[in-house]
Amino acid sequence: MQHHPNQKIEALARAASANLPQLQCALEQGYVPPPEGTLSAPQQAALFRLVQQLCDEGHFLQAAPLALQLAVHHPKDSRYSFIAGRAFQRLAIFNIAAVLYGLSLQQNRTPTSMYRLGECMAGLGQPETAIRFFDGAFDIARGDDSFRHVQDLAMQAIERLRSTT
Repeated sequence: MQHHPNQKIEALARAASANLPQLQCALEQGYVPPPEGTLSAPQQAALFRLVQQLCDEGHFLQAAPLALQLAVHHPKDSRYSFIAGRAFQRLAIFNIAAVLYGLSLQQNRTPTSMYRLGECMAGLGQPETAIRFFDGAFDIARGDDSFRHVQDLAMQAIERLRSTT
C-alpha cells in the first residue's frame, strides 16, 4: 500500500478503509448501505476539502475510502459520489467507480458524470454500453459551451471504441 507522508491523513485513510470490503460488496450489488455514525456539516466540509486535496495530489489510495465515507453518509450530494467515483476510477476499480458515477448522475445529470461513466464501462470491457454513455454526455452538453471539451472528448472516445470493435 502506498503510504501518505502525513501521518494524520494516513490514519484517517486507514480508519476509513476498515469497512471498505463490506461497502465494496454492497456497491458491487448496486446498494448504498446506510452510514455508520454521522458527520457534522463542518466535518463534511473538512473531509471533502481533504479528499479534493488528496485527489489533486494523486493520492487516490488514501482519497478513495474517505470519499466513499462521504458518499455513503450523503448519497444525495452528487459532489461526494462523483469525487469517490473519481478516486476509484483512478485506482482502476471501474465497477465501484461506475456505481458511484451512476449515483452522482441520479442526483445531478451532468455531461462530466455521464462521460466518466462511459470511461468506466470501457474499462470494464463493455464498449457498446460505453458508447451509449459517451453519446449521452455529448447530448447533455449540447448547447452549453462550457462543456464543449466534454463533447469533444466523448466524440473521440466513441471513434476510438468504434475503431476497435
